[in-house]
Amino acid sequence: MAQNDLFNLDTESTLSFLEPKKRNEDGIFRPDPKDGDPDKGYVVKMRFLPNFTREETVGDSAMEKLTHYIKIEGHDELNGALDCNKNFGETCPICNTYWKLHNSRSVADQAKANLINRSINYFSYVLILEDPQHPENEGKIMIFQYGVKIANKIKEEKMGMYGEKCNVFDLAEGKDFLLVVKKVGDWNNYDSSKFLEKRPLTIRSKDGKMKTMPVEESNGKMVIATKARDKVKEFLLKREVDLEKFAPKRWTEEDHLRAKTIVNLLTGVNSEFEVAASSISNTATSTTPASSQTVEKTVTDEVVSSTAEVSDSEIDDFFEDL
Repeated sequence: MAQNDLFNLDTESTLSFLEPKKRNEDGIFRPDPKDGDPDKGYVVKMRFLPNFTREETVGDSAMEKLTHYIKIEGHDELNGALDCNKNFGETCPICNTYWKLHNSRSVADQAKANLINRSINYFSYVLILEDPQHPENEGKIMIFQYGVKIANKIKEEKMGMYGEKCNVFDLAEGKDFLLVVKKVGDWNNYDSSKFLEKRPLTIRSKDGKMKTMPVEESNGKMVIATKARDKVKEFLLKREVDLEKFAPKRWTEEDHLRAKTIVNLLTGVNSEFEVAASSISNTATSTTPASSQTVEKTVTDEVVSSTAEVSDSEIDDFFEDL
């Protein structure tokens, strides 16, 4: 908050940075197990929502994003996240570099490969129905970032693996989701999360109560009743943030230079880095095979030279075998 009087400072405005920041200011729902019960974890009931755009069209229910994470000791200017070119169906030099190093006969090269991590994340709209840990979230439409484990639970519902097939994003015949987040080791665990019974969407009314939307039958399935559709559309568009904000970003000129530098550093001749890589490889070989795989990278029985061509299927596996 700006003020004009340099010589009569307002304490509240000039020291506002000391105040605790509000959670989820960017619209992302981030349940933290530390805020939940030590045994039960962070428990919240929510509803996955379809991607109803500002143009009043329906897009993919989830936005998928592939991201690389680089961590090279002594090169902070190169470290951090970088969206993968595969997001746009293009060749990714970071993916190629990982596999050439990973499949090399050189232990030092294999150690360098471990400096390239990656993640596959999905982003969807969710309606927070019940959040005992943070009741202020209830009734809000937020964006939930999740990984393969929860995506697989959605897929299981679609395939009807444990009962009737269900599109959990459906407004009339979808399912509420009981999200349970526990801390296991250094990671968040979602194994106890599950979808509940089929039911129509519920919306918080002006009096603060949750109202179930009326439904009607159309072509053999239940849909939101015609009389309630304008209300539902209005509610879905009342959100504070749009999914597009979290879309993968194409590389800037600076990103291209950064990627090129990373590739050259990991594959080229660099005596300073070779010493560091040797140290890393010695540490890696002193650990058990299980601990060396904590980043969940694919291990193949066949090794090829570091100059071998990398197949499209191998590059796909870099992300899909999480």
